[in-house]
Amino acid sequence: MQSKESLPLTINEKITITKMTMSEVKNYLDYRVQASWWIAIATSLIIVSPILFLILKAIMNFNTSFDSMYVNLIGVITLFIIIVISVSVYIYFGLKSSQYKFLEYKEKINLEKGVFEFVKDKQQKFKNTYFLCNIIATVILLLSPLPLIVAAFFQLEYLYFIMAALSLLFISVAVGIFIVVGIQDISMEKILQEKKYTPKNKFINEIISYITIVFWSVLTGIYLAWSFIGNDWSISWIIYVVGGFIYYPIIICVTYFISKKFKNINKKDKNK
Repeated sequence: MQSKESLPLTINEKITITKMTMSEVKNYLDYRVQASWWIAIATSLIIVSPILFLILKAIMNFNTSFDSMYVNLIGVITLFIIIVISVSVYIYFGLKSSQYKFLEYKEKINLEKGVFEFVKDKQQKFKNTYFLCNIIATVILLLSPLPLIVAAFFQLEYLYFIMAALSLLFISVAVGIFIVVGIQDISMEKILQEKKYTPKNKFINEIISYITIVFWSVLTGIYLAWSFIGNDWSISWIIYVVGGFIYYPIIICVTYFISKKFKNINKKDKNK
């Protein structure tokens, strides 16, 4: 178990200092590797969940005996099953991660002798893998609209469905790669208290996490409503592209204003 003590902050709060041993850090990093793969798989499954529906829609262009009502029903059931499985994975690893919440919110980590050097060395060795995977995922993501461009060129309805499914597959692979290497890299940053995980930035992370949950939940609701009500599966996926362009400016603005507030509070404390 981690031992804790309190230290006054310059923002009129108290920050808890948590001590971590080598074995605790190793267990945490091993767990996060496992979690990164499962979370990536769950997220990728959600992205590809409409693929069966899109393929059935394409088949309907050749076989008119297919009833559109049954195709829609199969699409909804498949989507529901995949979402249930994925959410179960999120809940499981979310609950399992609760014991490590101190790494994310307002706590300073006091590492046992040799732990910092161990994690820093591990981080340096992982850096090449991290950069390479991010480059590959970015290329795949940039190529994801290509199948739809091909479908638009031939102007065949069945081809739109097939290429939309292929685009979703590309996106799911790219997102999965981002998640796997991202979670592992962030886990080491949390231990080393770097970048987003300094005591001050942990507060910002907490605010952003709430915004992220609300934003993407609303966006997914809009996507599903548009897709099922308007039956526009071949184009509704673009809501995630638009969402990506909107999301990051929001996060940048929120981070800027919170950081500015912290600076103002710290200046006032220094002048007292």
